Amino acid sequence: MIKKLFLPFIIILISFLLIINYLAYKSPIEAKLITQQKAYSVDNNNSLNILIYANKKTAFQEKEAIEKTYLCNFDETKKLEISLNNIRAVNDYKYLKETYKEYMYTFSLPVIDNYFYIEDAYLFIRLKNSKEMNFKLGSLDYYNNEPNLDITELYGQKHADFPTLKTINIRFNLTEDIFIEHVYLANNVFTYVGKAITNDELVTIDFPKLDKITDKLIIRIDYQISGALYTTTTPYFMFYESIENPLIHSVLNNVYILDWGKKHL
Repeated sequence: MIKKLFLPFIIILISFLLIINYLAYKSPIEAKLITQQKAYSVDNNNSLNILIYANKKTAFQEKEAIEKTYLCNFDETKKLEISLNNIRAVNDYKYLKETYKEYMYTFSLPVIDNYFYIEDAYLFIRLKNSKEMNFKLGSLDYYNNEPNLDITELYGQKHADFPTLKTINIRFNLTEDIFIEHVYLANNVFTYVGKAITNDELVTIDFPKLDKITDKLIIRIDYQISGALYTTTTPYFMFYESIENPLIHSVLNNVYILDWGKKHL
């Protein structure tokens, strides 16, 4: 008799648990976007490419839904208007048991007369439905000067355990010796070289380990000729490529939940 009473109860309990589990599985995925800390550096000849990762597609991945974009610092005392040209889906990556689609945003930059820098840069996006977000990016160096040294060789190596430059190697075609003072990865990230360089000499420069991606960028060089100080830049250059999942370096990730204001680092 007791078995007959408990059997329907057990069946109902199991059915209830299965329904709860199914509803939990089918519940809507919370929309998240991830940007990464990176040292961005470009000049008047380059577009600006920014990667954003999304666990589901939203209006932020639709070019036609975006009304306005610009780069700024936290309090918007520095601002640079930019134009969105294209959004392109690239790769898929896993992060914390979710799949994120990588989107490349390509922007046109305004022509500038002077060097422009933002130490803590944000990408502002406003949608046509008036929703807006600020996404933390890292740093921005925007150069307006043309290279004035003939670089014949340029390559670099990243740290083995982190996607940031460890060293660069550079060779010049020189008509006279130069004295290299500083070499800059970004405005406030530099190495003092303090060395005279002759024609066709290969120079190796080490950098401090930076908590930013520095795969493709322009490098600034301060140097002297006969006591006069000059500045040049390298071409926009891919120093290394990584085939690993970029999201595994969680210290670089800025994770945003799209409830219009909430951010989780």
